[in-house]
Amino acid sequence: AVEGARRSVLPAYRLGSERFFAGSPLYDVDIAMGYLYPPGFAALTAPFWSLGVPFDEVIWRILGFAVLTFALFRQTLALGGEQRLWTFSVAAFFAIPLCAGAMRNGQTTIILAGACWLMLLAARENRAAPLFVWTIIAAFAKPTAIVVILLVAAMRPRCIPILLLAVAIVFLIPFGFAPPAYVLQQTGDFLTLLTAMSAGVEKVFVAADFTAPLIQFGFEPSK
Repeated sequence: AVEGARRSVLPAYRLGSERFFAGSPLYDVDIAMGYLYPPGFAALTAPFWSLGVPFDEVIWRILGFAVLTFALFRQTLALGGEQRLWTFSVAAFFAIPLCAGAMRNGQTTIILAGACWLMLLAARENRAAPLFVWTIIAAFAKPTAIVVILLVAAMRPRCIPILLLAVAIVFLIPFGFAPPAYVLQQTGDFLTLLTAMSAGVEKVFVAADFTAPLIQFGFEPSK
């Protein structure tokens, strides 16, 4: 984390925040690289980047680790039993190393994984407030959260109003930080970007998750 941009994706997040408050375009739908997150993410994460390197790098990674660890802890409680501490320790021993690459880079994938995990637990336990909060966090973290949101909607139809409200909040928050015309333009570009990202076949980044060792040995999971 203290090495700055050499092993970090945070420069893309910082750039998004800078462009948002400058009223500049956030997205390049032609190449689908750089800032790839909802407009509200750029607004709400700005306080992190104002801390400067390396403080923002360290705190951001601690936040991701905390969300994922909390999700693991909540899952341990949900499983019950007398050996909860043992269960949590063993699960952490196997889970944390698998996320080491994404944690090292500071990717929002860590927050996404923890938030989606907690979202599913909240839906299973019919806990409306946590479901609402973790749905917002997951949707801010990465647009791929829509897959889990749709899964929760299919599993628990009674949760659909909560999910819809949470997604609406994600798109409404930027209006509190920038002119409506600008937010509408960026939201439209963001929605266009979602389809543009699914159409390309080129490799635009090197895998840093659990598939990285497989790719090093010649196995392409995407094929």
